[in-house]
Amino acid sequence: MQDIEATLWLESHLVSDESQRTIVITSHDQEFLDNVVEETIYIRDQKLRYFDGTPTALQVEEKKKAKKMKTMSDAMDKKKEHVGS
Repeated sequence: MQDIEATLWLESHLVSDESQRTIVITSHDQEFLDNVVEETIYIRDQKLRYFDGTPTALQVEEKKKAKKMKTMSDAMDKKKEHVGS
């Protein structure tokens, strides 16, 4: 129970503190991160990537990009089939 209380205190402190600062936080608690971060740094293809938003917003953006790429790929496949006919 102390972990929950400490996490809630930290979340409250980080959200209410209006000073400009940079803090690197690593956590598996998605809700906590979404409540306290403004930018997300993540690793893809062995490179650090930066996203202006929360981890959840990053996931939504990645799903949108994947869907768009799939749609484009499907359209290209259809075009290839049509040209090959």
